[in-house]
Amino acid sequence: MSEETKIIQTFEYTTDYWAQAMNSAMETQDYPKIFYYASMLSEPLKKSYSAKEYYEHFLQIFEKLLLLSGYLSRRELKPEQYDQAQYAFDIVPRLYVMITVGISLYKQMENDFVLEDMLDMVRGVQHPVRGLFLRYYLNKKVKDLYKENSQISINFILNNLSQMNSLWSRIETIDERKALQITVGENIERLSEVCTDLDLYLGEVFPKCLSIINQSDSFSQKFLLDCIVQAFPTEFFLNTCVEFLNIACNIQLNYDVIDLVSSSLSKLQEFLKDLQKSATEDSLKNMKKYLESVRNSKTPENLEKIIELHMVVLKFSTKTPQSLENMLYCLESADLLLDSEHKNPVVFEYLTEILQISATISIETSVVSSYFHNIYSELQSTDKERVSYKIIEIITNEEYWTTNVEFWTNAFDYLQVIAYNNSFLKQKLMILKILHRKELRSFEIYQIAAEKFKDDECVLTGVCFLCLQELKSNHKIHKIIVEALEMFKNSYFSIQMTINTILAFNRANIDYSISELFEKIIRSYETLVDNSQKLSSLTMIIGCTRQISNSHLPTDKIVNFCYKLPKKTDQCCLLLSLSHIFWSNILKDPTKLLEILKRSVKLADLCVAGTKNLWFFVLILNTYLYYFQVNVSSIEINSLNSLIELIYELISYQGENDQDLEYTKRYFYNTLKYIQQKQEQGFMHDLRADYKISID
Repeated sequence: MSEETKIIQTFEYTTDYWAQAMNSAMETQDYPKIFYYASMLSEPLKKSYSAKEYYEHFLQIFEKLLLLSGYLSRRELKPEQYDQAQYAFDIVPRLYVMITVGISLYKQMENDFVLEDMLDMVRGVQHPVRGLFLRYYLNKKVKDLYKENSQISINFILNNLSQMNSLWSRIETIDERKALQITVGENIERLSEVCTDLDLYLGEVFPKCLSIINQSDSFSQKFLLDCIVQAFPTEFFLNTCVEFLNIACNIQLNYDVIDLVSSSLSKLQEFLKDLQKSATEDSLKNMKKYLESVRNSKTPENLEKIIELHMVVLKFSTKTPQSLENMLYCLESADLLLDSEHKNPVVFEYLTEILQISATISIETSVVSSYFHNIYSELQSTDKERVSYKIIEIITNEEYWTTNVEFWTNAFDYLQVIAYNNSFLKQKLMILKILHRKELRSFEIYQIAAEKFKDDECVLTGVCFLCLQELKSNHKIHKIIVEALEMFKNSYFSIQMTINTILAFNRANIDYSISELFEKIIRSYETLVDNSQKLSSLTMIIGCTRQISNSHLPTDKIVNFCYKLPKKTDQCCLLLSLSHIFWSNILKDPTKLLEILKRSVKLADLCVAGTKNLWFFVLILNTYLYYFQVNVSSIEINSLNSLIELIYELISYQGENDQDLEYTKRYFYNTLKYIQQKQEQGFMHDLRADYKISID
């Protein structure tokens, strides 16, 4: 058996023995013996133990003394019993018995002298631990006697608090003080139960508590402040916030109370939020004063707590007249605290929330603030995305939109983070929604947007289309578009965007750069690898060339591109479409036109296999007819008749009808019918259109 176990067993045996003896004396109502045995029961409390051991012994003895309290409550007591309780030789055991008897007597007689006498008597024990527990015992015994908002009760508790705090402060080690702080804190808990009137608290209780706090060391000050904030209603704290922060500033010089201040202000902030109220100007001034004091006491260990405190203080500023001033102060202060060597995910989380709150207070001021930018640049990518999302959310919901160039330059910098992340499609659309606002339709804003989002083809495309819409009202905006086109990295996408640009320039009568744009299209096309993209691009290019009025078109290169398509069917179709380039208002080249048409006939011959693709010849015939009617000199009547005869023979030689053949026959039938109608009107007399075609 260990020595410690032996000591515990001896203590338990001793207390049980004296408790049993006290019970036996109670049966004979022998008060002197009862009080003697009770003092012997309390005898261990006069000895020296560690804080933990003393507390454990106290609890066991306290439980035994409850037997005495219960016995006395059932008896009619006289002042003589109170005197008899003080006959014990040792002061500590004597006072425990005196308090037990005195409280029972007071409950029966309500004699204030008894309470005053007990307070005077317990002053005789000045040993820190023994005196502390003696008063703790007194506090527990009188708790049922307190009356709400009673001056006597309040004074009694304050007196006991002052004396207990003095004893507690004399304990040498911090660990022991922490172990025994509950004994002191219970006074404040009792005080909060007794004092429920705000005026009484502000006029009497809080000033006296401040006096006790100011006479304490830093460790005691922090604990007492914490107890007051936690025990009393938040409304009471709201009315004493200025004084609280002043004390916190003084304590911070010697002892870190950031946790206390932060939690207290968070509690107050939630209270104000529920009441839809804001902090007073004096409170905010003292918050800033405290921020300055903690900033000067920054260490790698408390950086996280200091940044959190900045976040808490900033929340107070959201709906106050001084919100903008406080926001800038918090941003500047947080910026000065940053140190790349001592940041962790929690610090980043607090910094992120600081920026989000700042943006909510004033988006215009935040975005142009260098402090805001410095903090933002220190964040992790995911935190930057959260801040950027908040910025775009606020800007999108704003009714008034500033046209300040500096603001939009910085704003687009922040929005780049979400623009370049493909998972933020919704946010990209929000960026474009912003740019669609009428107030922002200016050369400067669009130029900034194009530069900032040059690496995001989604947003850049939107910017280009916005610029195209403004071409007629502002011709110089075409420079932004031309520069933006050089930023597209996807060749296929670049071709599409450039074609749209050429058509818009043509409608706005901007001849400048069209030739250069076509050269860009050619360069982009030459880098394409996918055949389907080549076909689609050529189709769009040919369609574009048929709509513009520029004579310097790269027609030869376009023709060569058509010849290089892998499928003959695609070559044939595109050559027929391309033929219109050589007979337009700008260019009339009958020789080149005929060359294209003849080449298409050869390609059609290669494409036809049975009934499949037979319709190509009918398509070519219709193209010949068009140019014949517009008097193209190179289109001869013999060529048309030969083509008609060829189609008829090919159809006639086919076997049973299938879907392809039926389609071709109907197409050819309608073409011949058209020729016949023209002949009835006096045209195309030399064409042979009398072939009989049977269709279902």
